[in-house]
Amino acid sequence: MRAVLYGYGRVNQSTHRLAVTRPWLHVSGLIATRDGPPSDLTQGLAVHADAAGLLERLRPDVVIVATRSRVVDALPQLRIAAAARPRVVLCTAEELAWLAPDDPARDELTALARQHGVAIVATGVNPGFVLDLWPLVASGLAWDIRSIRARRVSDVSGFAPVTRSRLGLDHTPESFAAGVADGSVVGHLGFPESIRILGARLGRPVDEVRLTTEPVIAERRYELPDGVVEPGRTIGADQRAVGLVDGIPWITIELMVHGAPSVGGVPAIDEVLIEDEHPIHVRVDPGFAGVRGTAALLVNGIPEARRAAPGLHGPGDLPPTAPWLGATLA
Repeated sequence: MRAVLYGYGRVNQSTHRLAVTRPWLHVSGLIATRDGPPSDLTQGLAVHADAAGLLERLRPDVVIVATRSRVVDALPQLRIAAAARPRVVLCTAEELAWLAPDDPARDELTALARQHGVAIVATGVNPGFVLDLWPLVASGLAWDIRSIRARRVSDVSGFAPVTRSRLGLDHTPESFAAGVADGSVVGHLGFPESIRILGARLGRPVDEVRLTTEPVIAERRYELPDGVVEPGRTIGADQRAVGLVDGIPWITIELMVHGAPSVGGVPAIDEVLIEDEHPIHVRVDPGFAGVRGTAALLVNGIPEARRAAPGLHGPGDLPPTAPWLGATLA
């Protein structure tokens, strides 16, 4: 399978490193959406900013789009990728994980996928696994579900400084509040998608999603791999989203992004609690890795995605993702 990486940020860099370990997968090109750091893996690789031209020349089987979080920003890239007629387009845009039935982007992408014979697959650690698909699988053991609570503490030190700033790191309390108000500080973007995936799959869609975002203030100096956060500035963001049915909280998702959770005394964990006649409590410590985990889902998701019918596929629509470790694809 020939693959082209659309964008070369932290996720696709990690995806590239994993891809070279799979003998059935060959990364043949890279679409540079911005100046990125050179890599030993990019030597000899076709690299170009002209996405349509590169895809026309290389004719890949797979295009992996790991660039933007919002659908409105990723949509132009998905149009170009689908028009090249690969068998699969994988995309990590958080908002793509769940689109309302009447969302124009859903209609457009579905039509594009069918027109060009492409499976467009939304994937990622979160949304796409930790706070939606994983709780959903655990709920299969439930008798009745009175409420679901999922919590994640994520170490985001591996993200680029510009991404960390968007997540809410290294701000004054005042600039953090202003950023939340004007949308430049968003923390995690996928809360509504995760909650609506769960509600729809369980047959009890939520009526409303309420979100709060609070700063995590550094009480000491934190040294990150490529920067420093001084005391009094934000080292993270603590967010809580609640999905309500008839005004009653039913699904609660909590997420703290932190620049150094182990140093700050906040263990990086993932946790699901299902209130039931027989309660279910699952905890992963340490939690699932964000960048490496997303790269794994991208690479490991290719074998099943290539068997999917043309169309738009969200988390849980395809069979479970698992590594294919054979020399050739079955």
